[in-house]
Amino acid sequence: MVRNIEDYPYSSHRVYMGLEPVGIVDVDPLLRRFGAKKAVARQRYSEHVAAGMKLGHLSTLYETRGGVLGTEEFVDSMIHRMGEFEPKGTPWVFEKREFSPNELISAVESICQVAREDFCGTSKMRRVITAKETLILAGRRLGLGVKTISDITGLSIATVGRRHDKAVDRLGQDGSLKELAGRVVNLMNSHESRESQA
Repeated sequence: MVRNIEDYPYSSHRVYMGLEPVGIVDVDPLLRRFGAKKAVARQRYSEHVAAGMKLGHLSTLYETRGGVLGTEEFVDSMIHRMGEFEPKGTPWVFEKREFSPNELISAVESICQVAREDFCGTSKMRRVITAKETLILAGRRLGLGVKTISDITGLSIATVGRRHDKAVDRLGQDGSLKELAGRVVNLMNSHESRESQA
């Protein structure tokens, strides 16, 4: 948007560099990390920002997992402290209905052709991750919370939250994931329908 970062008016960078009055920005905690004297600290801060700009856009800096931004360890500790996080706008949350965890897991096994030991485990294979995300999306669509899905699968709350966020991000680009989750839900609903007729 601008050639020089100092020219961008909607950032606190100008305040840290001493180009604008401090106002509501408390510059001291940050600048102290770069030096005891403000002139030295500002120079080092400027060099730090310039080095970061050479790296270009890093999409990983903008990813949230379970609604928390940070490393996996940090996310896990925050979710442990804050408890379960339910993001707004979760897709397809329908009315809750009663079903056994085994029904959901069996439906995912059937639709994704992946064994429960794999998608309830730590495997990073693409088809296993797709099965995990299918289970999580279908579970959310059926009204399950992140904690309940964690209990069903044995995956940590943080892992379920991260996988959910990744799956939601993929929905716009990957129609197959939405289709798989829809097929799991349809299979679950067809089982319920047969049981109510019996």
